[in-house]
Amino acid sequence: MKSVIRPPEETGWEHFTSGQNIAWKTGTSYGFRDAWSIGISGRYVVGVWVGNASGEGRAGLLGGLTAGPLMFRLFDLLPTSSWYDVPHDDLKEQQVCKKSGYRASPVCPETETLLIPQTIKSNPVCPYHHLIHLTPDRQFQTRKSCEPEGKIISEPWFVLPPLMAWYYSRQKPDYRFLPPGKPGCFESENTPMDFIYPPPGATIMRPVDFDGEQEKIVFKVVHSNPETEIFWHLDQDYLGKTRDSHEMELEPEEGQHLLTLVDDKGNKIIRKFTIKE
Repeated sequence: MKSVIRPPEETGWEHFTSGQNIAWKTGTSYGFRDAWSIGISGRYVVGVWVGNASGEGRAGLLGGLTAGPLMFRLFDLLPTSSWYDVPHDDLKEQQVCKKSGYRASPVCPETETLLIPQTIKSNPVCPYHHLIHLTPDRQFQTRKSCEPEGKIISEPWFVLPPLMAWYYSRQKPDYRFLPPGKPGCFESENTPMDFIYPPPGATIMRPVDFDGEQEKIVFKVVHSNPETEIFWHLDQDYLGKTRDSHEMELEPEEGQHLLTLVDDKGNKIIRKFTIKE
């Protein structure tokens, strides 16, 4: 939190002898009703709250623009204090996966050495990097038994569960989805798709527009191979298929329902939900 970018008037603080390390954080309430900032130096803690006593919101009342600058001005009035000494006796070095933050596994391609508390009892190995075997053209996942000797390509691959990968890829465009398995090479695979909406066992209220008319409900699913076709079934009725963007607007009647999705490889997921008017 020392590296959080400071307000513009604090630019270049690290180049002055009077500058001091301050770990800080800000917050803004919903509706701009108030804002706050808290900072800590080696010796002092400063907290600032900004807002109206009535709770009335005011546009632009942001922690970083109002409470933050005031907090740094208060720190300027206090004696300069040195930063904390590193408690080496309570820490140990650990190789950590740069991508996931977990303890590095032998297949994590990028690692860094961090100091972590000695008291940590559970320190799991990175669960997301796997050694993946590919065909020579890199179009399919394969196995050594499915390729001529010396023709297989093996490389570490960052693999997230389908739902997590869907959200992650929207922030990280360089995320690489796994290629499909080579036909006839895999007897079974983990389910490559998951629901975004609805959540398990959801009870859903039918939305109503401004005219009082009931609107459709958007159901969403994600697949590890976005180009795969998914076939949708509600209870016993076939609804249609999707590709690329796997979402569909539905009007289920009141009561319990089963939404069944099957991809073009035969993988299936089912979600039970309840509709209330």
